[in-house]
Amino acid sequence: MAREFVETLAIEPVDVLVSNTDVENTLFTRTIPGGTLGSINRLRFTVQGKFSLVNDSTTLTIRFKYGSSVASVTISANGSSFADVAFVAKVYLSADESAAIQAATIAVMTGLSRTEQTGFPTRTVMFAENSNGDLVSSVTAQFDTINSANALTHYHTTIEKISYIENPIVNTPELPLTKIVLLSALNNLSESLYKAHTLYASLTHDLQHSGIGTATFVRPTASTAIWRDGAAHAVAINEPRFSYDGATPRGLLFSQAAGEVLTFHTANLLHDSNPLCWVENGSFKYTPLNGNPFAANGQLSITVPSYIRSLLKFGSLGRALTAPELITISRIIL
Repeated sequence: MAREFVETLAIEPVDVLVSNTDVENTLFTRTIPGGTLGSINRLRFTVQGKFSLVNDSTTLTIRFKYGSSVASVTISANGSSFADVAFVAKVYLSADESAAIQAATIAVMTGLSRTEQTGFPTRTVMFAENSNGDLVSSVTAQFDTINSANALTHYHTTIEKISYIENPIVNTPELPLTKIVLLSALNNLSESLYKAHTLYASLTHDLQHSGIGTATFVRPTASTAIWRDGAAHAVAINEPRFSYDGATPRGLLFSQAAGEVLTFHTANLLHDSNPLCWVENGSFKYTPLNGNPFAANGQLSITVPSYIRSLLKFGSLGRALTAPELITISRIIL
């Protein structure tokens, strides 16, 4: 069993006109943070617009680019001229069981019938990009002849991340809480706060979070952690120490003195002035009352060994949290 989560990463509503040219034009471009695809995730790009073709054997090529890889489709008018034809281009970029292999499918749906157009409106191409690093993605359009009647207008593009969790409950016998259960708790937030939250990380059993990219953890030595059974269990090098007090999660035991480094992608802007809430040693903390524990490089900076959990960033709020909001949030994450 797997559960699917869809997150909107970017929206581009700017109109772009391509007309009277045979030069390739960019409709939109975005940098995809490293770690977004992982080994099983998928990105979905949806591009909306319209185009016009004249009956002069003109071909319209739409290309999707990710890093240095390209997938393209072509559309031609079949013996007629067409004006202001609506189109939707969808691109699915899926990790193929590896962060270094992707399947890219581009499909263009138009208002033309099968007999009115020719070309190859759907195509799948295998990519071999290292998605652990930041990579630029874009969609472009190009006519093969110059004609003032040939035109394409881009209206809107969305980029969505589709992620999956396999066997969300049964696959973690000693630590059964999952992102699914924890994220459902955020439904108790007001609509405005829920929409304004940009990252949530429970830090009770893994580094999974709802923000951008992946979190990484480093510790140069092996250690131990107290699990639900009350016993100290061996923890390997670079393995986080998620700890419990009986059935109650204490969170990630973090110690800079032990050489531990916890890093989130800088695009999450955990360090900025927008509110950040978390639980530290069982106490509710929030900015600006408590100093922000994250630096601009995305690294956690706490000098005293502490148990950290329930990071909740409101990256698009643009104001301080009110007293009633803080009470609600503390009840949720404590």
